[in-house]
Amino acid sequence: MRSVASIATGAALVLLGGTPVLAQETKPVDVAGAWEISMEMRQGGPAAQSKITFEQDGAKLTGTLEGRMGTTAIEDGSVKGKTVTFTVRIERADRVVVSTYTATVDGDTMSGSVSREGGMTTPFTAKKLKKE
Repeated sequence: MRSVASIATGAALVLLGGTPVLAQETKPVDVAGAWEISMEMRQGGPAAQSKITFEQDGAKLTGTLEGRMGTTAIEDGSVKGKTVTFTVRIERADRVVVSTYTATVDGDTMSGSVSREGGMTTPFTAKKLKKE
């Protein structure tokens, strides 16, 4: 009987000891700094180039996106593990275009897609720029 109790106690300790490891979240990848984004155009032609500068505080992202439409602030930015998500709002004539970016980071590169209202989705890639 004693060996059954010992086995049960040992199993409980293993299970309870493993719980904190399972509960831990993956630390967000560091994306702070400047990135060059390349996005294929739907109508063909050369890829559109933009620059994004991230400021990161743990899982929270802020920063700016600079492109042919000017500079706009990043909203609702977050990093979860290796996944980056943020939104930008760009004013065009009499309306605001909301774009949501989602990407997976792999070292100094990321790839993902940008979704716009109306269901349009465009793939993009980005490369981290070296500090000057």
